[in-house]
Amino acid sequence: MERTGHRSSTIRTYKRQSAQQLDEVSRALEPPRKSMRQHGDVEKENAITQETKDSKERNNAISVSENAGEENVQIPMTKRPGNRSIESVHRPSDIYCLAVPCGPVLAVTTPEEAVQHRNHGQPPSSFNYRLQDLFQSQDLGSLGQLGTGLAKVLRQRYGPTNVIMSDIRKPPQEILESGPFVFADILDFKKLQELIVNYNIDWIIHFSALLSAIGENNVPLAMRVNIEGLHNVLELAKQYRLKIFVPSTIGAFGPDSPRDLTPDLCIQRPRTIYGVSKVHAELLGEYYYHKFDVDFRSLRFPGIISANTNPGGGTTDYAVKIFHDALKSGHFKCYLREDTMLPMMFIDDCLRSVVEFMETPDSKLKMRTYNVTAMSFTPDEIVEEVRKYVPELKVTYEIDGRQAIADTWPKRFDDSNARADWGWKHTMDLPQMCKAMIKFLDPSHQNQTQKIQA
Repeated sequence: MERTGHRSSTIRTYKRQSAQQLDEVSRALEPPRKSMRQHGDVEKENAITQETKDSKERNNAISVSENAGEENVQIPMTKRPGNRSIESVHRPSDIYCLAVPCGPVLAVTTPEEAVQHRNHGQPPSSFNYRLQDLFQSQDLGSLGQLGTGLAKVLRQRYGPTNVIMSDIRKPPQEILESGPFVFADILDFKKLQELIVNYNIDWIIHFSALLSAIGENNVPLAMRVNIEGLHNVLELAKQYRLKIFVPSTIGAFGPDSPRDLTPDLCIQRPRTIYGVSKVHAELLGEYYYHKFDVDFRSLRFPGIISANTNPGGGTTDYAVKIFHDALKSGHFKCYLREDTMLPMMFIDDCLRSVVEFMETPDSKLKMRTYNVTAMSFTPDEIVEEVRKYVPELKVTYEIDGRQAIADTWPKRFDDSNARADWGWKHTMDLPQMCKAMIKFLDPSHQNQTQKIQA
């Protein structure tokens, strides 16, 4: 028992040291472990071994940041809104980093003419994101809907070699041919650190998260991806003076929040691990902004509607599923009540909002997290709109557990602050969105679309 206590306290002493040092500590303490085995104290030995393993993992995710920062580069603090240049790290004028979940999307080095073009306020085109194979419907990696589209728009805007995409999946050939791509895991701090240094990153756009319904089915994994991943990118943003964007969500609100015209600032208290992790991100990002001068930015998105990917398991995905069901089978099964109103946004507006928000001068921003939205509707309302294109559409309502989640979310967002502070303006309402979805998914309905337009 004496040896066990000594060994545990010794390891705690080395918790903040590097993984290599912990290996040396473990080897040095090998004799006590053998002694315990001889006395049959296997459970204590296993507990200590696990403590050493956990310490190594925590150091990989946290302490590497501190050690590397102290040994390799000194990051001077700057005060907003002054110059953010780093004396000891040479970097090009501008770089963008799309960082996503289990693998961030990293970086762009922006040529001077692209910077000038951007500063003249030319609006970007659109882009998108979603990763389906890894955890079905969660938004992960630059190979997802938002990451792929965002990279496409930024490459058009700043040059194809200036945006570095990343993920933990093998990308399709067209992604490899479109620009730089690297493997990166959002939980591997040291790898992310290496990428930021090697590619001279200036921005991180961090889409890593398990969504609401999926996260509830695997809370431990959601905590690792949604919270540990966030901690990694915030620490990197602090150490290397990066601008960082972390999307938030309608799910950041709960049953105690005002549900109609939900404002930017109000009680939140969400009831899902996804929502809890997003509130955590909003508050921690704001803390890093005030404490460490990190340029943290976040937008609370409503349900996002896109024709580029199949619907997943999210609570608002019924608004995508209806188009696929209507065009394939003519029968739509809805898992929410017909009167459930939720805020929504078409993908083009969503992605454009990210670019415009990131390019807004910091002096114009009065808060770090804003609501953005475009429309609110119920399943019954979207059904009536889709029937203009598919008159024979049959609808049945089979309510499941997602209804309980939807009942805690806002019916309508108040995004007046985003519109006033940095000029946010949506372009798609419900009829325009339905027309775009039908046109994209099934060109054979083009004639019906033209009739409705006439």
